[in-house]
Amino acid sequence: MKLKSTFKNLATLLVLIITSSVFAQDGFQGQATYMSKTTMDMDNFGGRELSPERKK
Repeated sequence: MKLKSTFKNLATLLVLIITSSVFAQDGFQGQATYMSKTTMDMDNFGGRELSPERKK
């Protein structure tokens, strides 16, 4: 008898967790950003073909 109630409680808990995780993903709107920690050396980029204005 105790095993049935334990199984029923576990099944109910599992259904609640699955249901809440499915509905929580519907309203998620995130934004991913990337920031580089290094800078580019634009002095040698393009050689003499690029003007300083174009390098910016």
